[in-house]
Amino acid sequence: MGQSNEAKVEATEPIIASTVKPEPQTEPEPEQPKPVIESKTTEEPETNGKIKKKRKKARPSPYNVFKKRMMNSEEIKSIPSKKRFAWVAQQWKKEKEKS
Repeated sequence: MGQSNEAKVEATEPIIASTVKPEPQTEPEPEQPKPVIESKTTEEPETNGKIKKKRKKARPSPYNVFKKRMMNSEEIKSIPSKKRFAWVAQQWKKEKEKS
């Protein structure tokens, strides 16, 4: 009971050394190239067996046609860019009141 911890460790070292087997030395296996995974192209989208219908583009509303025409007009070039949509809306209101 009078043995110190160091003496106990020294006494068990030969026992541990005889029970632990060293790992065999092996050479690492050469790396094999990774398999190439084919990706799907954009020409063949995955549909999961469903038929995709193409949506028809909606016709522009009368206001959108008016807005496009006004944004390309010479009158709007003199108006600051932040106020252009407000100006187009006012012009639309005037046109609606006329008709």
